[in-house]
Amino acid sequence: MTIVGKILVFINLLFSLFVGWLAVMSYTARTHWVEGFNNLQKSYQVAQENAKQYYKEKLEAETRASEQVSKVNDQLTARLSEIEGYKKEVVTARNEAETQKTLAAQAEAAAKQAQADAGRRQLEVGSLQKTLNDEIGRNNGLVKATNEAREKQVASDIRADRTQARAEQLEAQLREAEKQLADAQRGGGGTRPPSGVNPPRESIEGVVKQADSSGLLRLTVGSDAGLAKGHTLELYRISSVPSQSKYLGRVRVLDVTAHEAVAQPVGRVTDRPQVGDRVASRL
Repeated sequence: MTIVGKILVFINLLFSLFVGWLAVMSYTARTHWVEGFNNLQKSYQVAQENAKQYYKEKLEAETRASEQVSKVNDQLTARLSEIEGYKKEVVTARNEAETQKTLAAQAEAAAKQAQADAGRRQLEVGSLQKTLNDEIGRNNGLVKATNEAREKQVASDIRADRTQARAEQLEAQLREAEKQLADAQRGGGGTRPPSGVNPPRESIEGVVKQADSSGLLRLTVGSDAGLAKGHTLELYRISSVPSQSKYLGRVRVLDVTAHEAVAQPVGRVTDRPQVGDRVASRL
C-alpha cells in the first residue's frame, strides 16, 4: 500500500472517529436536552406558579397599598384641615396681638396723658391748697376777731347788767340809808344792818374751780391777790353764745388761802353756779 493509501485510510479512520464522536455527542446532547427541557418545563411551571403567586401577592399588596394610600390621603386631608385651622388661628392670634398692641399703645399714651394731667392737677392742688390755707388763715383771723368782738360784746353786756344790778343795789342801799336816817332822826332805837356788800379794795378776778351741791364754791384767787375772809365778789358767766352769758349774783368769801378761796352765794342767784363761772370784785 502506498503512502497515499495509508494517508487516506488514516484520514478515513479519523473521519469515522469524528462521525462517531458527533453521533455520541448528538445522543448525549439530545439526552441532556430532553432532561434540560423537562427541567426547564418544571422550572417554567414553578416560575409560572410563582408568577401567579407573585401576581396575587402583587394585587393584594396593591390593594393594601391603595387602602393605605387612601388612609394616608384621609389623614393628610385631616392634617391639612387642621393646618388650615391652625393657620386661621394663627392669623386670628396675630390680629388679636396687633389689636392688643394697638390697645396697649393707646393705654400707654392715655397713661402718659393721665400722668401729665395728674402732674398738672397736683400743681393745681398745691396752688389750691395754698389758697385754701390762706383762706383758712383769713377765716381763722375773722373767727378770732369775731370771737373777740363777741366776747367784748358779752363783757359789755355783763358790765351793763352788773352796772344795772349795782345801781339797783345802790338804790336799795340808799333807800335803806334814808330809812335808817329817818329812824335815827325820829330817835328810833333799832337800826337794820347794811346790805352786806364788802368788795376788796384791789381789782380781783377769778374763776370757779369747783362747785358742790351744798352751794360752796372753790375759787382760783386767794390772799396773794388781796382777797380776805368776809369780802364779797360778783358772780357772772361768759358763754360763746351771747344769749347764755349773764350775771348770776354775789358770793361771800368764807375761807381763804394764798392761792384759793371758798365762797358761798349771798342771797338769791339767777342760776346754779358751775365750774368755769367767773368772779370779780367789781363789774
